[in-house]
Amino acid sequence: MATLPNTHPGKVLREEFLRPLGITPYRLAKEIGVPQTRVSGILAGKRAISVDTAVRLARYFGTTPQLWLNLQVQFDLEVRLCGSVVYDRIAPYAELAVRDYAARTRDLPESSITGAEALERLTRKMATRQNIVDDETLVRLDEAQRNPPTSDST
Repeated sequence: MATLPNTHPGKVLREEFLRPLGITPYRLAKEIGVPQTRVSGILAGKRAISVDTAVRLARYFGTTPQLWLNLQVQFDLEVRLCGSVVYDRIAPYAELAVRDYAARTRDLPESSITGAEALERLTRKMATRQNIVDDETLVRLDEAQRNPPTSDST
């Protein structure tokens, strides 16, 4: 399935509003009361649409500020998330908390337990403290801990 290219809101402004209505960037800038350099920067894809500009565009074109802001946020998110390894390095809080708690309560070095083991230990400990687990569930948890599933490599 092909994905659509990320589109800057300036392109939407130019292709869907200015061209069809025959409005020049200079005229738009004058009528919404902003410097022409702001409009030119947006149309060139070099400037983001601010809240102020979104309100002005919405008022002028009869749309909503959310339209313009959503276009900008969608564009910005796509730019940030596309191929960024920075965000891939961030571990989910729940996973870190479970591993930290399990390591502290069992006096084990953090690297010696897997996420699944830590989650199981924490779940069991919390459940027994809160008296929300019946005996049958505790037996199953004990058995699962003693006999972890094996992976067949055939």
